[in-house]
Amino acid sequence: IIILRRYVRQSSLHLLNNLKAKNKLCMWEYPTNLSHTSAHELSKDSIHLTSRNLNIFIKTELEYYEAILSHYFKQKVYANPNLILKYPNQNPIKKSIGIIICGASVNISYDKWLKLCEYLIEKNYTIYLFGDKEQISDAIKITKIYKNISNFVGQLKFRDYPKIFSSLEFIIGNDTGLTHFASLYNKNVIVLLGGGTFGSFFPWRENEPQKVIYNYLDCYYCLWNCTNENKFQCISSLFEKNFIFNQLNKYIS
Repeated sequence: IIILRRYVRQSSLHLLNNLKAKNKLCMWEYPTNLSHTSAHELSKDSIHLTSRNLNIFIKTELEYYEAILSHYFKQKVYANPNLILKYPNQNPIKKSIGIIICGASVNISYDKWLKLCEYLIEKNYTIYLFGDKEQISDAIKITKIYKNISNFVGQLKFRDYPKIFSSLEFIIGNDTGLTHFASLYNKNVIVLLGGGTFGSFFPWRENEPQKVIYNYLDCYYCLWNCTNENKFQCISSLFEKNFIFNQLNKYIS
């Protein structure tokens, strides 16, 4: 069993403990929602390899997985993803756009999503909102202002998403799991990217079905330990001086 996560969550390590295998391999370096002490305790029965075992620091995620797995299996492992993209709907709803307002590492605030909706409505797009139960209140506030927005936040099961995602012309979302999942079913996915883990996940070396909007700052790759007086300025700056709208026009015009 291999836990292929460098930025590990508590749930992944609990899975590691509850699955039976002769060998368990984990490669976490940065626990995201638990302490280092707890992460070490949860992985104490596993082989734990990190950059320290390689005597080098590797920044990009794919190179990190390659190096760890190649070291463990004693043969070269190529880690570039080979996604089986499924675009069943060749006739999406014209001028339709899904907005995924959930986010794990960084939440984009309600007022910024509202600003984005306002811009797209002015462009005559029909908007569909998606997200987790935590975003229900934000979605309700948005739909009270713009009553013609279809709100699916907190209402869908995971199996419901593929059919809906494939029916839309575009999808915009935070750098989060549901946005990346959408890329399997829609070829026009636009990711709003912050700087905490910049360079770790994007861009993929060869296959990049997603379009990525970011505003590079000197403090990028801070692992979300923001030193700016304006916390998460890498996110807020996307919505300043029409930056995001100028970038969007390149993809949706």
